[in-house]
Amino acid sequence: MAKMVPTPMLPGAVPAEVAFYEGVRGQLDERFVAYHGINWLRLERGQVREEGESDFLIAHPDLGVLVIEVKGGDEFTFDPNSRRWRRRTGSHWKDIPKDPFVQAQQSVHWLLDELRDIPGSDKWMPSVGHAVAFPDGNYDGEAHPAAPEELVIDHRAMIVLATRIPAIMKMHARGGRTFGDQGMRWLHQSLGCRVEVMVSLGTRLDEARVHMHDLTDEQLYVAALLERMPRAGISGTAGSGKSLLALLIARSLARRGKRTLVTCFNKRLAGSMRESLADEANITVSHFHELAYEIVTRDAQPLPVPAENTTADARFFVEDLPEQLALAAETMPDADKFDAIVVDEAQDFRASYWDALMKLHRTPADGPLYLFSDEAQNIYDGVSLPLEPSELLPPLMVNHRNSAEIQTFLAALRGDLDFVPHEDAARTGPVLVQSYADPDAMVKQIAARLDHLIRKDEVDLEDIVLLTPSKAENSAVRGRPELAGIPLSEDVSPGTLLTSSLHGFKGLERQVVLLAELGERGHITDQRAREYLYVGSSRASLHLEIFATPDMAAILSKFPATELSKP
Repeated sequence: MAKMVPTPMLPGAVPAEVAFYEGVRGQLDERFVAYHGINWLRLERGQVREEGESDFLIAHPDLGVLVIEVKGGDEFTFDPNSRRWRRRTGSHWKDIPKDPFVQAQQSVHWLLDELRDIPGSDKWMPSVGHAVAFPDGNYDGEAHPAAPEELVIDHRAMIVLATRIPAIMKMHARGGRTFGDQGMRWLHQSLGCRVEVMVSLGTRLDEARVHMHDLTDEQLYVAALLERMPRAGISGTAGSGKSLLALLIARSLARRGKRTLVTCFNKRLAGSMRESLADEANITVSHFHELAYEIVTRDAQPLPVPAENTTADARFFVEDLPEQLALAAETMPDADKFDAIVVDEAQDFRASYWDALMKLHRTPADGPLYLFSDEAQNIYDGVSLPLEPSELLPPLMVNHRNSAEIQTFLAALRGDLDFVPHEDAARTGPVLVQSYADPDAMVKQIAARLDHLIRKDEVDLEDIVLLTPSKAENSAVRGRPELAGIPLSEDVSPGTLLTSSLHGFKGLERQVVLLAELGERGHITDQRAREYLYVGSSRASLHLEIFATPDMAAILSKFPATELSKP
């Protein structure tokens, strides 16, 4: 269903416009935005040169803009000598003061003038065309050369608007013009309307998502370079495509007949990568501790795992299990070892992990080894990569995942206040910061925002994740069974809101992240708190909302690309 502006329709509309309004709303899909009753004027040296009204403007991020003049009447005539139009309604004939095709063309010229005055509009200027609709009657034959049947929507076409309107928009298409989300937003502003009224956040996210997964020139270059390097360390900022490159090189290695291990520190990330590589033979995907436990216990009794959050628990995973893996690897047959190893989020690995992991490599000194890392996300006290300086590539610096606003916010967290996001980055609105007085207030605020995102902004539930620095049992919000009537789940499950700790979601992403309980584990000036904020914020590809203690919220609201939201 198309987005209609305004909704409901303006009062006083004639029946033909009402019929067209309802036809557009019911037949066009949600990527179309239709505006009704646009008054305009053109100024010259402070004087009104021309004024008019557009019955409808229909916009689409890929097809551009179509201006439509609507005329009601059962029958129409055009006198080529006087160039006068007339229409019949029932038994009454009436003159049409202006040629409807000329009216539509004048609106096109006005709109183009308005858009050209916007700085940078050459980067998103849409194709703009015109049409005339006769919802009550049929249009047979060309009234004059500027009024072809191809630009007409008559009574017969009212039942096929879903194909007719896009076909006319394609007729007006101009090569090389890319309207997109940015153009849609500027169009809203040019028409004097508020952006949030015109198009839902969900629609903007859908448009941005279309362009997120194509390999960039930088990524293609690195991928080709890795094919020629037996070992390499690839570092890069959040969103630079490291995980995508890790998957690409793993596929390439496996298809060249190499038994390949893909591993990381994070359990969820390993699950995601396993799913992505499920169709590939010759690849083992496992997070490090899962792999270690499986190998250590393969021919032995299960190991007793200490209770969580204890000193013994930390020692088991940091020291005992890696040490036992190293011992098991020393007696492992070469046939069971790996020809190549790919590690994502490699900055998380400690020295004991590397010692054990390299013993699983059939040729650890010089065999294929590809390590992907981001030191800005080193929240587990990992050590430097086990590679020579000559094997480390220059860092990937362009963030292709996060919106322009989130990129700017992340740069400020790193201390780079002069950062300018990539020109192709999607712009989906500021990072929203909300202060809460106590845990109960926070829960209510998050529930209200979740309800708004789903019901008002039309964001799909599966595109949202709720993150906190704490585990579920220590969290005031994640420990609840539901929010806004939606069940919470620590696992991906239909009809539930996915929740996780920042640690548990590291390396993954969602279009929308609700980042809660910020400031309860340290001030923004504390390095660890800043790292938590960076890791959690970078998980949001297109929209980020932060719920923080008053002190933290006051500071964050002063960061660039943020907006302090009222509870």
